[in-house]
Parts: sequence; C-alpha cells; structure tokens
Amino acid sequence: MLGRNSSYLNQLDTARSEGDWDAVKALSDKVLKHSSSSDVLCAIACIEADLMRNLENDSPPNLLTANENLSQDLAVFSQRCEALSVPADDYRLRLQLVILHCHILLLQNNIGSVVNTFDLELLQNLSIDAGKSSDDNDKYLDTLIIKGYAIMGIVYEARGNNSQASQIYMQGSNYIKSNGSSTKPAQSIIWSEVLLYRLAGMVASAQTSLSDQVLDVYRTYTQFITNLINNGPSLPTLPESILVKNRLNVMNRHYLYLSALLSQQGGTSVPPNLTSELEEVSKLVEKVLLSSQSIPKANDSNAPVESYVDMILQNWSSMVELNEVTGLVESKLSISMTQKIKDTIYQAIERTFHSRSLLCHLVTITLALGQYEETLAAFQIYLDYEEQYRIQKQSGAQDKATTSSDNDASIIKTISSAIHLFVHVKYDGVKAKELADKLRGWMNTDTSPKVKSTSFNAYNKLIASVYSNIGAAYFLYSQQSAIVEDHLDALALAIESYQTALSFDSSSVYIYFDYALLLAKSKKITEAVTIAKKGLIIDKTQVALWHLLALLLSSFQNYDSAYKIICNTLDDAVKGADVDSWCDFPTTKKEDLLQLKITQVALIEAYQGVAKAIESVIDVFAMYGKLYTGHGYTKDNSNLGRDSQLEHKSSRSHGNDLRLVRTISKVSKVYTNVRKSFDKIHHRPLNNTTKSNASHQNNLITLRKIWLWTAALYRRGGLLEDSEQAIVEAESINFADPDSRVQLGLLIRHLRPNDALKEFELALEEDSNNLGALLALSLLLLDHIEFGVELNGNDHDKLFISRNDSLAAKARVRAILQQATSRGEARNNPEAWLLLSRAYEQEGDIDGMKKALWRSIELEECRGVRSYDAVFVYYS
Repeated sequence: MLGRNSSYLNQLDTARSEGDWDAVKALSDKVLKHSSSSDVLCAIACIEADLMRNLENDSPPNLLTANENLSQDLAVFSQRCEALSVPADDYRLRLQLVILHCHILLLQNNIGSVVNTFDLELLQNLSIDAGKSSDDNDKYLDTLIIKGYAIMGIVYEARGNNSQASQIYMQGSNYIKSNGSSTKPAQSIIWSEVLLYRLAGMVASAQTSLSDQVLDVYRTYTQFITNLINNGPSLPTLPESILVKNRLNVMNRHYLYLSALLSQQGGTSVPPNLTSELEEVSKLVEKVLLSSQSIPKANDSNAPVESYVDMILQNWSSMVELNEVTGLVESKLSISMTQKIKDTIYQAIERTFHSRSLLCHLVTITLALGQYEETLAAFQIYLDYEEQYRIQKQSGAQDKATTSSDNDASIIKTISSAIHLFVHVKYDGVKAKELADKLRGWMNTDTSPKVKSTSFNAYNKLIASVYSNIGAAYFLYSQQSAIVEDHLDALALAIESYQTALSFDSSSVYIYFDYALLLAKSKKITEAVTIAKKGLIIDKTQVALWHLLALLLSSFQNYDSAYKIICNTLDDAVKGADVDSWCDFPTTKKEDLLQLKITQVALIEAYQGVAKAIESVIDVFAMYGKLYTGHGYTKDNSNLGRDSQLEHKSSRSHGNDLRLVRTISKVSKVYTNVRKSFDKIHHRPLNNTTKSNASHQNNLITLRKIWLWTAALYRRGGLLEDSEQAIVEAESINFADPDSRVQLGLLIRHLRPNDALKEFELALEEDSNNLGALLALSLLLLDHIEFGVELNGNDHDKLFISRNDSLAAKARVRAILQQATSRGEARNNPEAWLLLSRAYEQEGDIDGMKKALWRSIELEECRGVRSYDAVFVYYS
C-alpha cells in the first residue's frame, strides 16, 4: 500500500509541476484513499488546482491579476488556506501553503498581508536544499521556489521597494541559472519567465550607466528564451500575444544595450564576441517574431516589433556606408546586410497591424538597395495608412496600433525620399510635384508636422534636405510641362525651395550643387557660377561641382580657365592613389573622372580644333581601362590633367590634315586590352574581389557611350570610316539602340539619305522622346526641303517623290520642333530653335522665324562645350 501511495504522490507532484490541474483532484482522492496523513497536502493541491483553472479560464488569462468576477472565488480560496494547519516541522508543506496563500493575496491586491504572511528565510533555506537534491519528487519544490521568488519580488516592487525587489529577483535568477531551465516542468518554466522578465524590466528602468551586471541580466533572459524556444513545451497559461510582447520587450532592450556598447567602444576596438552576440540576439528576436501565428488586430500594439526594427535600422545606418550621391549601398557586405534587414522588415510587417513606421523603414532600405519598384509599392501603402491615421485622429477614434506608429519627422523624410525617387529614377514630374505640393503645404502652415529633434542642427539639415527635394521636384515638373505659365511658376518655386533649403543649411555642398545645376540648365549662368563658387568654398574636393563650374566658364568662351579647372581637378582627384587602384574607386568617382576627361577633350576641340581633340581620344579610352578594368594604356599617369594651358589654334580644320591623325588604330589597341580585361572578368567565377554581373553590364554601357561619343567626334573631323568603325564597336557591345542609330544616320545622311531616314525613324520608334533623333530627323528633312535639287543627284537618293511629300514633311518638322521646344531639354537647346526657325521660314512665317532665331542665338551665347547633364549621370 505504501508503494502504491508513493506512486500516487509522485503522479500528484508531476501533475502540479506540469499544470495538469484536472488530474490533481483525482490523484488527491487516490492519495487520501491510501493515506489520510496527506490530507493537508491534498487540500493545498486542490485549492491550487481550483485557483489555476479559474485564472486560465479568465479573459484574458493572467497569473498575476484577476478580474472582479473572480473576487468571490479568491475570498473562498483564501479562507480555505487559512483553515489549514501544517505541522511545525514540515517546512516544505508549510512553504507550499504560504506561497499559495500569498499568490491568492497578491491577486486580491492585498500587498500588506503578503508581506506579513511570507517567510523569505524559509524560501531561501529550501532553495539551497533543492539545489542539492536530485530526487524526482522535488519537481514541484523547484516550481514552488521560483514562484515564491517571483511573487515576493512583485510584492516589493508594488510597495516601491525596488532595491529589495531587485535583490529577491536576483536570488531567483541565480537559482534558475544554477539549476538549469530548458528541461524543467512547465510550471517552473512559466514562473521562471515571469521572474526573469520582471528582473530585466527593473534593471532597464534603474540603469544609469553601462555595466556588466545589467548585461548579465539580459543575457540570462535571452539564454533562457533561447533554450525555451529550442526545447521547451507549449505553455498555454499565458496568451501568445503576451508572451511575444514580453519577450520582444526584453530582447529589444538587450539589443539596444549591445548597440550602445558597440557605439561606446566604436571603430576597430569592438570585441568580436560582442558583434556576434548582437547577431545572435537579432536572430532570436526574429525567431520570436516568426513564432506568432495569430493575425494582427487593430487593438494589438505594434510597439515591441517597431522598437526592434528601429534598433536594427539605427545599427545599420552606423555600420554601412551609403554613396553620398546615389544613396545606394555598394559593398557586397553592405548589400548582403541590407537585404537581410529588408527580409526582417517584411516579416515584421506580417506580425503588425498597419505599421507606418515599418513601411517607412522599408522605403529607406529598398531605396538603399536600388529596388525602386518595391520602394514605390511600400510608399503607396504608407500613404494609405497615413491617410487612415489622419482620418482617425480627426474623428478621435485612434486604434492602439497606429497611435504608437510613425512620427512627424519620419513622415517628412519618407515623403521626401519618395520625391527623390520620382525625380531621379522615375523622372515623373507630375507625381513628384503632387508630393512636393503636399509636403510644402505641411511645412508652410500652422498645422504642419512639428519635427522633433534632439539637435537643432539635425532639424535644420532635415528641413534643408526636404526643401532641396521639393526644389528638384518643381524643377523636373517645369522641364516637362508644355504650358509656359506652368513652366515658369514651377521654376520659380524650385528656385525658392533651394533658397529656403540653403537658409536652413548653408553648409551642404550637395544642395549648392543641385541649385547651381538647376540655374545652369535654366540658362541663368551668372547666378549658377556664383552658387557653384559658394559650394566650392565649403568643400573644394567636390569633383562634380568643379566640373560644373568649368562648363559654366566655357559658356563665356573662357576656355583657358575652364581647361585649367579640369586639369587640376583630374590631378587632385587621383592624388596619392596608385594607378592600379583606380578600379577600386567608387562608381560615382569613376563617372566623375571619365566625364571630366571627355570635357577636357571637348575644350580642346572648342579652342584648338577637332584634329587636336581626336589626338586625345586615346587618353579617354586609357582612363576607362584603368578605372573599370585595372588594365589599359596611359601616356603619362603622373600628370593626368596634362598641360593646364591651351594652345590657341583656329577651330577650322580640313579633312586632308585630319587624315594624318588616323588615331583609330591606336584606340583599337587600347580597346583590345580593355575588351580582354572585361572578358576575363565576365568569365571569372564571382567572389569577394570580382564585380557583379550587373556592375559589369553597367561598365560596358559606359564603354558603349564612349564609342558613340568617339564616333561623333570622328564624324565632325571628317574621319567617316573611323566614325563608322566606332559605331560598329558600340553596337557590338549591345546591338543597335536609338543613340547608335542617330550617330549612324548622321554619318550617312549625305551619301544615303533614305537609309539615314530609316535609322532616325527606327530610333524614334524605340524612343519617341529621343532629342537627338528628333533633331537629326528634322535636320535631314529640312535639308532636303531646302536643297532638294542639289542634294538629290540620283533618283534613289530622293526623300520626296512628289510635292505633297515635301509639304507633308514641312508640316511634320514644324510639329515635331514646336512640341520639342515646348518642354524638356529642347526648350533650352539652340539647335532645336535654329531648326524651328528654318521650319518657320519654309512656311513663310517670318515672325515665327525671327523669334525662334533670336531664341537660338540667346541660348547659344550661354552654352557650354557640353550639356550640363554631363556632371550629373549618377542615376541614369
């Protein structure tokens, strides 16, 4: 009988330890049937089972608080405990009764009675004994001890005695660490998590500085949750939403604490184990995020998830380096890290309800990765949520999730980022202006968002960047608008926005650059020079700004000064860098240097003639080789800028002189080396030192543009065969496109006008807005309208079979040029206006001819040796 009773006692102990409260009553009856001496134990077990069933069935279930509907039951439970008498020498049984009664008193919010009832010394002594015992019958004693420390810590915390509460929690934590956790029964695990969560909350609120003790508390909790997730059972006592929230709260604090340590130690002094610990905590948080299977609701708070993602983004921004111009991550390590963060944000979005904060972060991350379609999709949802939030705010019916989501600074930055995307990637002036109008309205009214910042300087920089993006939006719209009034109004708003931006932050060289470029493209040359010089006072290393200044000076025919600037800038840009390391330069710097070199050749052509310029083509290809492949040939790498003094020579040259140059063979030798280098890269397995295939393709596109530029230069110099060969080289890289068709058409327009016409038509089929194709087609048609007899020596060379064809061509040319000069780049293009004046003349519109001709002259007088777009190629 004794053996059977011992078995029932073991089963009762196990049922209480695992929280099988329905089995407790039946097992208690069996124990009493075989031994009446266990009556007090069975009574305690039955009271506990009744209490825990009531708590689990309560809505919501909670171990530490009870609803009013349980008040009568709690009073009965308390009376039942008070009626029990425990032998003085049975310490374990007495502890069971004391902790059960204290739990009930805590639920009744009778804090004073808990303090008077509890026996802390008994708990401490039994915890020592339990730590030494290996008896399976002590399972429930383990639960009892952890529960006792948790309850007493909560009681002292409620009384405001945080010091005593912290000491008790720490004792419980030490007991848990010394006795394991992952293999313990369910009730031990439940109360362990309660205790460790309360302790982590206390150290978080009490910490005044970084300390090992605080970190140890977080590590204990995180390790406990790790073991629990990997090995632990499903715990129904606490709702999933509460478990996830509590765990995320503490692990967020752990993550933040480690981030603060990293920030404090900084640089290369950060211990590797600290970085790996940060990664492990991050993985664990994501596992907890993924563990939630419930569908998020409007009354669920997003705060825990948003707080974690905030910390990820904060660490990301301090660990990765974005390209200052494009805003893109470039290194493979940074791209990989950013992609992982994007995946985490998507997981977080699935576990939250209408989180604007997470969508704001998604916009930031996808922009940095250059995944612009995803950026736009996220931004559209962001705007929808923002609109819902504002409607709720106005009606006073805000839900719990959205009231804790985004802040005003994030709203402004997110919309500003979207404007930047529409301007520089999508080239959608209408959409950019819509967002700019909305954002400008917010910034200019009393109801505008009040951007909070811990630093006034940070506030100024934020507002300055916002107004800079607003200015870019209005300028793009002004270029794309065909209505003169809209164009002028938008241009005025763009200038006003840039001036406002500089009033907030006069130290941003990028705002000076953007503003100067706007003025240059608007033909406000004098103002553009002034702004460019102000920007260079702030930062003399800005290659693109020096380049812009050189082009501006060339518009005044000040070629010598412009040439000196180009040469000095080229030399300064590579000073101290070994020529073999040029291929490691950032992409934007490579573009800067290559465009500078082309402008150098353009200045030579403008001042010394095309023959001299052709001699320098080989230097452009040599630079390309060094920048993009690490191979190539250069005449003199020690003096990249060459002579900084132009020798004047008439720009008028003759074909016979040019034939003596014949540099195409030299260029071909350089290109052969370049092509071999690319072939090696293209077939070499990708690793940490090789470029991605996308980067390789972009480099080839750059090379293709150089060949087309070379073809145009040779054509202007009369080297027609060499020009054709350059076009062939360009098309061998990526077949024919509108730009190569235009170059080929211009090359053959005198000899084979019908073939040239086909090339221009094909170019416009592929890109109806291609300005080069529009102007080339107009030029060809006007030449044959005006000089048809002289040009059409053979019948097969005639463009127009009948007079009606010629009249139709006149009407078409006029329509093309009128539409082209009403917007975009052609609005300020002197060739376009000159051709339009010829079209008006053919139709007898003398007033129109004069206006167009004077406009062409006006634009020609402020025209640089190259388009101002040459200094801003980063988004193309």
